[in-house]
Amino acid sequence: MKILFLLLLCFCSSSTILHSQYSTIGVGHQPLSIFQQNVDTVHIFCNGIDKNFDGICQLDSGDIPATWWQIDAYTKALKGISVMERGYFDFPFRNAITKQHMYCSRANKIEQYDLSTRQLIDSSIVQLDNPSKKITAITALENNGKEIALMYSSKKDYVSPGEFTLFSLANKTVLFSTYIGINPQHILAFPESQTLMCAILCEGTFGSNDSKIFFVLKPNSNNPNISIDSIDIGDTGNYLAESNGILLAVMNGSHEITAINLEDRTLIGKFPVGTSGYNGPREAVIDPSGIVFVSTYNSDIRKGLLSSGTLEGILDPKGKPEGIALINGALWVANAYKSGSYDYDSTITIMEQPVGILNNDNNISRISIDEYQNCIQFSLETQQSESLLTCRIIDLQGTTIMENSFEGQYVSSDKTLFTGRIFLKNIMSGIYIAEYTIGNARKTMLFIHRN
Repeated sequence: MKILFLLLLCFCSSSTILHSQYSTIGVGHQPLSIFQQNVDTVHIFCNGIDKNFDGICQLDSGDIPATWWQIDAYTKALKGISVMERGYFDFPFRNAITKQHMYCSRANKIEQYDLSTRQLIDSSIVQLDNPSKKITAITALENNGKEIALMYSSKKDYVSPGEFTLFSLANKTVLFSTYIGINPQHILAFPESQTLMCAILCEGTFGSNDSKIFFVLKPNSNNPNISIDSIDIGDTGNYLAESNGILLAVMNGSHEITAINLEDRTLIGKFPVGTSGYNGPREAVIDPSGIVFVSTYNSDIRKGLLSSGTLEGILDPKGKPEGIALINGALWVANAYKSGSYDYDSTITIMEQPVGILNNDNNISRISIDEYQNCIQFSLETQQSESLLTCRIIDLQGTTIMENSFEGQYVSSDKTLFTGRIFLKNIMSGIYIAEYTIGNARKTMLFIHRN
């Protein structure tokens, strides 16, 4: 995937620091993860300070408990806070969060909390038979807005294969279980996929270059049973992110991003991020237009455009970041540690910068892939005076496959409407980028074309 390679090559060779408007929120010690419940409520999970790393908060020994914060997404005001009386969060934070609940791992159990009130509902909605096993990652399956099952991983030690389990919330029974790789780390569900249930990132043994991703495949007409597939990905995988059929694995040990085509579960490429030692990449988010943000323990955020390789630069979050999230057009960064050190931080940095379209006066909407008519359809409304829109279809080697221009339709004195259709029948099946340009604004979209 040459375009992605260009992006990440720029990451490691550029020293450009982007200075954007930002604000800071004070929260609990060691913020790990950020989750947006709705348009105006953000949850922040902080792990406090466990001085002797025994998992027990002893206030008289100087420990600080884990805390759960609710923040107003617009005013940044505190809406509520709870102390996690049952102990610290696991690190890294891989709990399941839905619009209604938070499912929290606690040794060999899973606790269920009400997301709005932060109150414990069930202290052991799942409990493993073996008390020496540890639940490492959780995600929830939903159907029509109702949580129907949990998918979780577990391990007994750091050198043996872990396990993956599908658990029915209705019947409180195990529906499916299988062995997977060493040190399962993160589970990413694919609720819209017709073939894939989830991907499970297994860290492997540190420094052994044996990380894997296991794919859980849904039953189909050829195979009535759940099945498993896997792919090798590198050293010490930490996090998964997905955009338009491209799965990215953040590799903390080998300091790279591994890209996988979800359609056939094949490797696209491995691309260096530019960090080294213990300052590797941690987590990633991808906005709908293909802008990628990667938090690193180099005390920065690497930012670039996935589809075209355009370098945006390096962002300074004023701390050493762990979790990141895109919320209402801004990048929220959880500074787990202070910049340049491993002293615990207690801040969230909010970078008030536009993502997606480079000029906010433009609004590209209703872009769709029509499988039956073999075409891309789009609609764009702009407040600028340009009268011409250009659309390019680009392959992953950076070659322009086709390019068309469209004239706008006058709507009013301050609005122009562009609509168009690009037919793809003469293009081979594969992964492509659609790039839309009007004036100084641009939007890109990755898509998989099936001929």
